[in-house]
Amino acid sequence: MDIGVLKREGKGRRFAVSAGIGFDAAVCHEVCVSKWKRVLNLLKIGKLSYAVVAMDRIIKDRPVKLELTLDDGSMKVFERTYFAAFMNLPYEGGGFKFCPDASGSDGFLDIMVVSDLSKLKILCLLPTAFSGKHTRFKGGVTILKCRSVKVVTDRALPLHTDGEPSFLSKEIEVSLEKEKLNVIVE
Repeated sequence: MDIGVLKREGKGRRFAVSAGIGFDAAVCHEVCVSKWKRVLNLLKIGKLSYAVVAMDRIIKDRPVKLELTLDDGSMKVFERTYFAAFMNLPYEGGGFKFCPDASGSDGFLDIMVVSDLSKLKILCLLPTAFSGKHTRFKGGVTILKCRSVKVVTDRALPLHTDGEPSFLSKEIEVSLEKEKLNVIVE
């Protein structure tokens, strides 16, 4: 299995499933301390806490300018970005299928960038992300593949690796380790 690394200020954190900057990381941060998570866990529907917090965060968050420099040297600029997710597997926390074609063993990161959408459209698209159908809509959701990427935003945003909150940052690098992890799957 591929293992990802998110680097910030020279320090790296590994991830198996995903890393993110912006909205999805803010959701991870808030879910960790949310009263909703505790209450919904008691009712055996804890995954819904991600959806509850996501709806609240989308109202509060402001988009940023985000620049990606891919390992092939190309640069992509997104003017009004809510978040970027760096996926090793198709699913992220709460059951969101952000990158339906992601594979943990293909040697590539799948990147999903959500930008240039109204908050209303994001709220409408969010439920379709459980099945991966959000990628079918024109504009606003961009999927890219690479082995490594440098990310620069115009203001510091929350980060996460496998749902674990990290610091705020304006500049990160995300890549795959050279060595793979041997995993036994039944």
